[in-house]
Amino acid sequence: VVYDNLKYNMYEVYINNNAHEEVLIFSGVHGNEPAGVLSSIKLIENISKIDRYKKYNFRIVPVVNPWGYEYSSRYNADGIDINRDFSNEQTLSQEANILIQHYKTIQPKIVIDLHETNYNGENYYFVYNNQMESLMRDFVTSNPSDYKFENNMKYSIYKTENGIIKISEFIVSIVRMADRCALSNFFIQKTKNVVVTESSSKYQMEKRISFHLDSIQHILMNGNN
Repeated sequence: VVYDNLKYNMYEVYINNNAHEEVLIFSGVHGNEPAGVLSSIKLIENISKIDRYKKYNFRIVPVVNPWGYEYSSRYNADGIDINRDFSNEQTLSQEANILIQHYKTIQPKIVIDLHETNYNGENYYFVYNNQMESLMRDFVTSNPSDYKFENNMKYSIYKTENGIIKISEFIVSIVRMADRCALSNFFIQKTKNVVVTESSSKYQMEKRISFHLDSIQHILMNGNN
């Protein structure tokens, strides 16, 4: 990614377990949401310690928005919210275009996008199909003492219900008609097994990282059940 002759590298960590299924994990789409970035790095450092993970190959992009991460900005250097710029036609941001081109031929089993919210509520998820909704509801109900989940936050025409926002196919199709969508909306063209994790920034960083890592583990351990 180049701005005024300054080059910012966007890294993908590829972990090849000679598996038949691939998992894509993204973080740092918004540069002012560091919990996801730190969670991705910690996952990379410890991924080989969990035998069940060896059933997947992993492609992990810890920092989608490197300029924004350096300057703690939601936007990139051109003032674009990358997470509103994914398109099948033409992107405005270099970052979205790089990801679209790089993953053009990849057909993942699961996609996980790590975010955090500055909203004064609790943790929550975006999901896109019944299977992932059920999967994350299991996590919510099995961790009542570890994490608190948002229940009434309004998002567009939706609101959270026990930590879950399920985005309907109808809304996704409307967003696509505008030819600008979020990373998660874009990748459901490849798999509907997409989850966006939103950790609450009102908690200490260690707690936010634990939330992301525990959520990832639950998805990967139970995603094929």
